[in-house]
Amino acid sequence: GQGIAGLINVLDPERVVIGGGAMAAGDLLLEPARRACREAVEAPDHRPEVPIVAAALGNDAGA
Repeated sequence: GQGIAGLINVLDPERVVIGGGAMAAGDLLLEPARRACREAVEAPDHRPEVPIVAAALGNDAGA
């Protein structure tokens, strides 16, 4: 979550998509990452919350 917050602070994305085999665990991994990100993102009152979501294709994306 803190690493994701760092990327949000620098890149200001509209959403963060997490993929790979670990996403089979879904919210078991995503919820703690979301909480840690909310605590670590800079100026949360001055930016909309960036959704952190699992990739729709899961581990099947890419070549």
